Amino acid sequence: MATYWIEINEPKRILRGENIMEKIDKDKQDLQTKYKNLNDEELIAITTVDKNDYTPKGVELARLELANRNIGIEQQKKMAETITSKRELTQVYPWRRYWARLFDISFIMPIYIILIALFYPRLNYSITRMDSFIGGTLLLLFYLIFFEPMMLSSFGTTPGKALLGIKIRDLSGNKISYTTGMKRGFLVWLNGMGIGIPLITLFTMIAAYNRLKRNGITSWDEKCGINIIHHRISILRVILFIVIFIFCLFILGALLNM
Repeated sequence: MATYWIEINEPKRILRGENIMEKIDKDKQDLQTKYKNLNDEELIAITTVDKNDYTPKGVELARLELANRNIGIEQQKKMAETITSKRELTQVYPWRRYWARLFDISFIMPIYIILIALFYPRLNYSITRMDSFIGGTLLLLFYLIFFEPMMLSSFGTTPGKALLGIKIRDLSGNKISYTTGMKRGFLVWLNGMGIGIPLITLFTMIAAYNRLKRNGITSWDEKCGINIIHHRISILRVILFIVIFIFCLFILGALLNM
């Protein structure tokens, strides 16, 4: 009975196998036709920056099409770098920027408190507390008008931004000046943080978020002629960010409870 079943059904198996092979060949031909209609940059993207979004066969066919167009390996590498740079300028990550700024404020606040204690020991201690409006305002101004412009003009980034792969450049690709950084910081404080008034801050942050998602740039970066570059970050860098962030909060809590 078993032998008879195999003999009867073997042609069907072969037929199904042929149908599968025909489908594979048809899919391959369709993909080749599609790739012929793509420009060079789109093919380069498939073989490099976007290769994880495609099957190995799809990547291989894209490489064959590039070879047919006589585009060498070195030229492909240069084109891939150009594509990556363009994407770094056009992609927006509002939450990454938010957490970077929160990190920086948590990083600078212990320094802020120590400076107040050293140089103005008689100053009311409540000024150094974030739940104090005056203290919060002074901290934001210290960060936005002094610390951040100093870091951006010197290094093109801040500790939080560096950990999350964010760089700030002018339209020529150079680090911004300290004056531009101060102007940007003031506009962030005014248009992004609503001068630190809680209810106003909520509305200004929502408006800034929506504008960034819609236009790809914030009002302060547009007015200052600034590009924000986002690099890809690894999971190890994210873990390092979290560890240092928690450590900064621990130090801050210890200082406030002294």
